[in-house]
Amino acid sequence: MRAYSFAFGALVLSALTSNRPAHAAEADNGWLRGPHPFLKVNALQFGGGYAASSGGGIGGLKLQGAFEYELVGSLWLSLHVGFIDGSDKPRDARACATCGQMADAMGGISYRLRMDVPVVLAGTLTGGFVFVFPDQYAAAMGLGVRPAVSARYYFYDWLGFGLQIASTLAFVSHERASGLSRGLASIDGLAGVEVQFDTP
Repeated sequence: MRAYSFAFGALVLSALTSNRPAHAAEADNGWLRGPHPFLKVNALQFGGGYAASSGGGIGGLKLQGAFEYELVGSLWLSLHVGFIDGSDKPRDARACATCGQMADAMGGISYRLRMDVPVVLAGTLTGGFVFVFPDQYAAAMGLGVRPAVSARYYFYDWLGFGLQIASTLAFVSHERASGLSRGLASIDGLAGVEVQFDTP
């Protein structure tokens, strides 16, 4: 009986020892090498870039934060807030109708497509409120939609960096005296980071 116990113990020890180098290599170099595993259901995104606008919109430096939640499979709920600072006035001190700030708060759906490499492509469609604060005129509010496409490279299953290109189309209630168009269109490019985490 003692001989059988010794043989069994040696077999278990040999199996554990043979698996140890693979686990150690994975722990030492945990970078993703294949498709993103989608292990976590929450994602926070932070990005910055530049937005160009026409009509009654405002263009300038843009910051954006977003929260996404995995609903089912590749379909995610997407909520975001964005802020544009376009307060630079012309050097010749002319009145600038499209100088000021603009913000938006929207919600919608994002579809994430995994690749064979640790890159995730995503298409997002959100809609919600747009707020415009011209330097020369009264603030205005409106409704808009924002289609976007993005690509992110994930070094780990919880950390990715990428780029996003989006366009905002909106109708804003500018006062007629301002001469600003009530329809606005903008396009922006953002670079940012995403951090994924589980629900506590």
